[in-house]
Amino acid sequence: MTVIDDVRTHPGYHNTPGAAYTISLGTTYTSQVLSSHCRRISLHSDGHDAFFKLNTGTGEHYLKTDEREYITVPEGSTIHAKLVSSNSGTLYISEYEW
Repeated sequence: MTVIDDVRTHPGYHNTPGAAYTISLGTTYTSQVLSSHCRRISLHSDGHDAFFKLNTGTGEHYLKTDEREYITVPEGSTIHAKLVSSNSGTLYISEYEW
């Protein structure tokens, strides 16, 4: 596994997106397996507040309506997401490669 001391100075930090996913969300978690080589993603919740968590972790993170969040992920990760209060919405995920 590659250790990254400072993600901002890594050569892959400014790469263009690789795979992209559009996920329909509801009130229960929906999962998306990321590409095995993916190390960074952006999440964008379109029109609805959402919760997301990484892999099998128990900690939920909040994504405000129309907010875009960039996070570094371990290789072979899965993103789990659900809406905060509405019945349907969309989450856009873009992968970035190192």
